[in-house]
Amino acid sequence: MGVSENDLFGGMIISAAFLSLLLLAEGWRYFWRPPTEYTRKLVHAGGGLIALGLPLFVTSHWVALILSVSMGLLLVVSKRMGWLASVHAIERQSRGAEYYPVVIYLLFVLAASEPWKYVAAVLNLAVADASAAMIGKRFGRIKYRVAGQHKSLEGSFAFYVASFLMTIGPLFWWSPLRDTPDEWLHYLLAANLIALLVTCFEAVSQDGQDNLWIPMGALLVLTKTFQTDVTDLWVQNASFVGILVVASVVARFSRTFELAGVLIFCLSSYGCWAMGSFDWALPIFVGFFVYVGVCSWLQTTWSLQIRAVTWSVIVPFIILAIGNIAIQYQNWETYRFLYGPFLAAATLALVQAVVNVCVFSIPGSSLLFRVAQAGCGSILVSGLLLGVLWGRGVVPDWWSATTMLGVVVIMAAFSAWLNTAANPETVGHLWFARRALLNLTAAGWIAVAQWQSLSATWVVA
Repeated sequence: MGVSENDLFGGMIISAAFLSLLLLAEGWRYFWRPPTEYTRKLVHAGGGLIALGLPLFVTSHWVALILSVSMGLLLVVSKRMGWLASVHAIERQSRGAEYYPVVIYLLFVLAASEPWKYVAAVLNLAVADASAAMIGKRFGRIKYRVAGQHKSLEGSFAFYVASFLMTIGPLFWWSPLRDTPDEWLHYLLAANLIALLVTCFEAVSQDGQDNLWIPMGALLVLTKTFQTDVTDLWVQNASFVGILVVASVVARFSRTFELAGVLIFCLSSYGCWAMGSFDWALPIFVGFFVYVGVCSWLQTTWSLQIRAVTWSVIVPFIILAIGNIAIQYQNWETYRFLYGPFLAAATLALVQAVVNVCVFSIPGSSLLFRVAQAGCGSILVSGLLLGVLWGRGVVPDWWSATTMLGVVVIMAAFSAWLNTAANPETVGHLWFARRALLNLTAAGWIAVAQWQSLSATWVVA
């Protein structure tokens, strides 16, 4: 679609509105000296409300892109030059202001044609996020730590309530399921699930990344919930709450995970279940309880935070995301083909974590001992997981199971050779990157084996 005069005029209106908002925030800060968090949230919420009008004034994505780039450059340059203190003068490190125009453009491209999705996602970004910050700052008493940052349960609860309202409002207003059975119940369950999930996204986000994950998460989940029925939504709501409760209780009494680490596990396991099936989530569940059991037995000296858990699940989750895209195009063959590589990456990640705990508990162990322990741990952990999957009928045959076991054992030995055992909360990113690369390599070997018919495709739902 070309750029019309109306698009250009609409872009000028949006630009003028946003610049006026920045001037208002600067004037408030200059004359009344409020806390910077207040002026920053004024720009945050006001910018979102202005963005709601973007599809009304602009139809060309080129104009939307120019607006996004220009606003982003303004915010980046002003931060470097020390301007716009109403936005940038905060003690904590954050790139949220730079992410903001980027995500607005993405939402415009992906959802502007479906206003109920676009409005719900933007309102989650603009209102729910601001509500969490303001309520948490004013009334937050029960604190929890996220990678050095402190948040409050009161702020998270305020975010949940605001997210629910900001989602349910557009659904009732546009009524995308008009005249269908259980229409209102579908909206309520969808809004509740979205509020729960994006509240977790907000809780674990760092350095302003919530400005990306909140609206994109809301859009993704909103799309998925309208591809299912009310019965499935009941199951998904109950499942996610159950995962949250069980994981939190187990981690609390075992002291193996910080709250943020638990939330990453819950999001990843639910994501595997929702984007794939229970068979995709099962390795994550088994991995959680095996790791907790080993850590409790050996009495580890650390509790996992965000980084360690994220690096462990990132490769399997990317593989699943590719499989989920294949589903959208009805390519079930690719979806099922990817389960074997997914399983290899997930199993190796679990073995790496368990072996690291075991070797770390025995100071001064030699390289040969580490490699031998990695091999034994691989056989035990992989055997347990494969046994569970065999009982569900997922394993295609003995040869495929043996191939999987062999690949995991070899890659685990390489992992023990490359990385000395360490406290995962104190090591650098390179330590995790090497493990993730081996996870990807294991997935690649299984993919090649299946492609060359040396191993069968796994029987996954």
